[in-house]
Amino acid sequence: MQLDLSGIPILVVDDQQVARELLQRMLKRLGFSTVLEACDGTEAMQQATKHRPAMIFCDVHMRPEDGLTFLTKLRFEAPPVVRQTPVILVTSEERDEALELSRQLRVSGYVVKPPSLTAVRMAASKALGMEV
Repeated sequence: MQLDLSGIPILVVDDQQVARELLQRMLKRLGFSTVLEACDGTEAMQQATKHRPAMIFCDVHMRPEDGLTFLTKLRFEAPPVVRQTPVILVTSEERDEALELSRQLRVSGYVVKPPSLTAVRMAASKALGMEV
């Protein structure tokens, strides 16, 4: 019996439209039909507060507000109902000095760009605590 993921909202945050579309397609292949998007941390905070996604995939290097700034605001300034939302950081570098800070902010996982379907599935499964 396959788990129905269609009603689980996911937020994808990246300043590059192509990157957002790639992650959206992968998440939809995994069964998530409600995939929201934001182009920076400011828009992501609005989407997270409004839609309360079950999980967020967020690029580290964005402009004008980067992923770590968004993650910090999410953990300390967002309404309590969204502060604990699992966040998976998407980064182009496996050895990023920003990743140490992200651990302190309780990041749920990492996916290296360009993402693979397997990496996205593994990160989503871990973040949601279920097999995706």
